[in-house]
Amino acid sequence: RIIMLSYERGFLDPQSEASRRLMRLASDEGRISAIVLSHAGSAVGENGGMVRTFAIKGSAPVRFWRAFWMAVADVRRAKKAGESVLITAQDPFIAGKIAFYVSRFMNVPYEIQEHADYFSGAWVRERPWVHPFAARAGLFFLRRADAVRVVSERIKDRLIRKGVSAECITVASVVQDVSSLLLRPMSTELSATPTIVAPCRFVKQKGLDVLLRAFATLAKEGVAFRVRLIGEGSEGPALADLATRLGIRDRVVFEQWSDAEHLWKDADLFVLSSNYEGWGRTIVEAMAVGVPIVATDVGCVGSFFRPQVDGRVVQPGDANGLASAIREQLTEKDRRNWMATNARERIKDLPMADVLIQHQRDAWIAATHSPRATHHSPRASWKITAAIITFAILVHGLAVMLFGNSIASNREWGFFTLVEHWFQGFGYSFASQVGCVSAYRSPGFLFFLTAVYGLFGFPNFFAQVVIQNILAVVLTYLVYRLGWRASGDRRVGWIAALLVTLHPYTFYHYTQYYHTVLSGFFLVSLLLCLLALDRTKQWRWAWTAGVMTAALAYIQGTILPAMPFLALWVIWRWRKEWKKAIITIGIIAITAIILIAPWTYRNWKAFHQFIPLTTDLGHAFAKANNDNSLGLTLLGFPQETYMGDRLINPENSRQVKYIIVPEVEQALRERGWFKPSPDLTDWHP
Repeated sequence: RIIMLSYERGFLDPQSEASRRLMRLASDEGRISAIVLSHAGSAVGENGGMVRTFAIKGSAPVRFWRAFWMAVADVRRAKKAGESVLITAQDPFIAGKIAFYVSRFMNVPYEIQEHADYFSGAWVRERPWVHPFAARAGLFFLRRADAVRVVSERIKDRLIRKGVSAECITVASVVQDVSSLLLRPMSTELSATPTIVAPCRFVKQKGLDVLLRAFATLAKEGVAFRVRLIGEGSEGPALADLATRLGIRDRVVFEQWSDAEHLWKDADLFVLSSNYEGWGRTIVEAMAVGVPIVATDVGCVGSFFRPQVDGRVVQPGDANGLASAIREQLTEKDRRNWMATNARERIKDLPMADVLIQHQRDAWIAATHSPRATHHSPRASWKITAAIITFAILVHGLAVMLFGNSIASNREWGFFTLVEHWFQGFGYSFASQVGCVSAYRSPGFLFFLTAVYGLFGFPNFFAQVVIQNILAVVLTYLVYRLGWRASGDRRVGWIAALLVTLHPYTFYHYTQYYHTVLSGFFLVSLLLCLLALDRTKQWRWAWTAGVMTAALAYIQGTILPAMPFLALWVIWRWRKEWKKAIITIGIIAITAIILIAPWTYRNWKAFHQFIPLTTDLGHAFAKANNDNSLGLTLLGFPQETYMGDRLINPENSRQVKYIIVPEVEQALRERGWFKPSPDLTDWHP
């Protein structure tokens, strides 16, 4: 049973080409259930008993939820009937996400189809505020798929470089029937005013703005031509406006999409200006018709379509290159006809539809019986992981209820005072100066609390409690990942995650951001980065490790003396590539230094000393409430010995008077360090 998650609305029309293609894919050996995710209404159809189609209505979250449970129900029916099941998703994003969850929930294999070249870089740049995150999610699902079907060798090579297993990838070009186009007579002469066709969707991917600029260059040079832009899309009005501004609107005709017969009528030259493509159906059609071609280096170019043999090829986004290639095709008759003839001859190597369909069936059968598909534990393990994370959420929810109200009245108040003095502009003191000698010399701790209070109100201890516990849950998951990655055994990760969940400092001791939650978060993230760096040898992980090192140093500067040992570990692991290891260590160090430098500069301005990180938070009275903190520290007395006897003001029970322990005062006076403080001689709140 093939459960297909698709956006193809044509599946709902039994007479459409898409529906006929789906019927051909189905067979006695494999029935297909197609769930159409992009449809305004609900529908259920059955075609010959071999194909069932489902359409879902509602908002995107509703359709996602309904598609998930619809697929789960279909898996259950298939298993009850004794059928093997494969989930196949049309893309690695929403459909891929549903396929992944169904696969893990029902313990069945899944396949992702990569029809477009989403990871070329051009797609990410189209919407830099959205697509980079989608690309990371897509790679997550691709790397875990039991099978990946791509339409060109270009996409396969790119996915392998992105970490997708080559063993899981099958290359199968788009099914195309070009037999009728091959019957058309091939022309060797151009029209008096050559007609250039560019059939495509009017979207940014197609690079039509670059193509129009190339046409404008040719028009200025006096080259005769007319253009048919065939298609529709959101960029249509903007393209018409651009053609007008470039002064070529009279040469450009915008047409609706039509059948192949009309599409290639009177075509003297075909141009594809895309920034990225998966395959390129129109390139293949132009090859079959025998129309000369100019294309950007995308899709099937370089594999099926041979650059400078079947047509002229330029780089995406190069308007001058496009103009030059079009000019050459229009003016160099012999070379143009030679390329067109080569392209039409090349079509004979295009796999027939029946071959491709059988190839797809074989790939599906192989996916359901692959070692990855039959090894069930990775799919079932998510349930244990989910149970542990759920347990962590419950534990930390209990911590919020039990201890959230007591945070202000306990030790946390001293830390709040530090932040309060920071807000009031008291600044910092250093450990070798008179002032606060708190053990919590962490600018990162101050930044964190400043952010919490700044966002949620000053002071908002409840928000602080909630955020700490959220971070503790995230830390639990990161520790699970670290244990699993470091040992190769998920059970190690599960045990480690349970230990973190039950650790007292992550449960009730809210002042221990510094020791446990914040420092633990960045420390585990750093180690995960180093493991990813060792596994992939990609320098982006070195950069990320440098960021994590700096963040951890702001929280707990003791990581810096440990860094040479981590550097030695990298050199040992990469001893056969020691030069690359040195460069990688340099990237980590330089990134960390750049991020730490602003605080070092701040300390230089404040203390006129080179102090990379370590400072004491707060003003002299912020924690110890006296001017003798330095002397107490140097003599080894704890802060509490300064208090001695404490008297309560009978007129105001909230006020106290501290009396210094006599022997402590004597020791300070002998060294000339004693500084009487009005906060100790007057009634002090």
